[in-house]
Amino acid sequence: MLVASACLFAACEKTAPEEVLPEKTGYSGTLSVVELGDELFQLEDLLTDYTLDAVSGRLDIYMYDVSFSSRMPITINVLVLPDVAYEKNGTTLAVSDTDIVPLMEMGGEMIPYDRYVCTDFTGTITPSAMTLSMKLGGFRTDYSGRAL
Repeated sequence: MLVASACLFAACEKTAPEEVLPEKTGYSGTLSVVELGDELFQLEDLLTDYTLDAVSGRLDIYMYDVSFSSRMPITINVLVLPDVAYEKNGTTLAVSDTDIVPLMEMGGEMIPYDRYVCTDFTGTITPSAMTLSMKLGGFRTDYSGRAL
């Protein structure tokens, strides 16, 4: 009888639902760029997201209304880091790549932004957070965001 009641309680034990990594989700966070002269530029509340292509094992990372310097004369409406390699481990994506040519939206078209090639790109994406580290045009650039 004691064994039967232990099995009954074990069957009723509640477990937390597993987080699912969606193919696309949004984040809001802080972008930090080390500018010339080692000045730190920070952009708060930067919106990002990604689109995952599970077949190719690649993803695109999007940044919205972004600038990378206090001296930058314009804000880029949409900047894309395209075709980034990733490895999936459960609900975590580990991203790592180099020589990524960003695309930026200009006049409704996506054009290469090859002046600022992205190198040394690493990071993690989970259902609750995105952290990225890279050199963008040779400048140390980091992003840390939380899911919306």
